[in-house]
Amino acid sequence: MEKDDRYTRITLRIPKDLHSKLSDAADETSKSMNAEIIARLESTFPRTDTPPIPPRLAKTLADIDGAIDSTRLAEIEQAYDGLRDRLLRAVDEAIAEAFDPTDKQ
Repeated sequence: MEKDDRYTRITLRIPKDLHSKLSDAADETSKSMNAEIIARLESTFPRTDTPPIPPRLAKTLADIDGAIDSTRLAEIEQAYDGLRDRLLRAVDEAIAEAFDPTDKQ
């Protein structure tokens, strides 16, 4: 009886196509339709039962995240510089070819 006290019975009207999708998903995961709907609804809410991250661990994770971001930024800047240099060389070559006085067309 205690288990029943945790639940509230509701009547839910949903579109037939959504019902079909939920039914298929429940079959694929071997769940009841009710369990499938509950799992999907629960996944949309933030978890409140997770313990807080200890401050020292949080700082370490933040440091790692910052290092990753710095590495990514450095890689992006390096790639940008390389592409810019290639583009400038290509433009210089195109200009040189276009205005080459020895070229007799």
